[in-house]
Amino acid sequence: MAALLKDPDRYVKDAVAKALSGQSVWPEGVFKNIVALLKDPEWYVRYTAAEALSRQFVWPEGVFKDMAALLKDSDPFVRGAAAGALSRQSAWPEGVLNLKDVAALLKDPEPFVRRTTAGALSRQCVLSDEGFSSIFLYIDSQSFNNLYDIWLRRSFKEHLAWYGEGNEISYIDMPEGSRKVPFDRFGNAVQ
Repeated sequence: MAALLKDPDRYVKDAVAKALSGQSVWPEGVFKNIVALLKDPEWYVRYTAAEALSRQFVWPEGVFKDMAALLKDSDPFVRGAAAGALSRQSAWPEGVLNLKDVAALLKDPEPFVRRTTAGALSRQCVLSDEGFSSIFLYIDSQSFNNLYDIWLRRSFKEHLAWYGEGNEISYIDMPEGSRKVPFDRFGNAVQ
């Protein structure tokens, strides 16, 4: 079945990637062929490949770089699938993902892409405090509002607490751990 991932027919590649997405563990050759589909000219093949990869708990080296490239895809479904796949990875390798590119999706015109991106950013438990704080260097007030709105909605479903120290620093306690947020820059954005 893995050989069909190289089939010239886009519908065959899409169907095979969907079928393989249900398998919990893939051999290395399947990973290689699915990752190659991330560069397919058809948006739905890229989307399906990203969705299939999102169901794999451990990625071989190099997959993060190819998935990160999809964050700038012209199709919103592909961008959302890439952010979703990244959100399911508990640890992003240092230096592979450009946080500026990820944070840029908080301004995406599509709400589902913004929600998925906020989830991806907030679930990075191994991202250092410095790395998490650096996200706020790349976003504007509107992006912060989008992120805040998503955190607020999450707080109704799971444990999420926000508290502050004066007007400069606030902390958000999430299931992934406590994070420092530079509230001095965005305090006026949240009312």
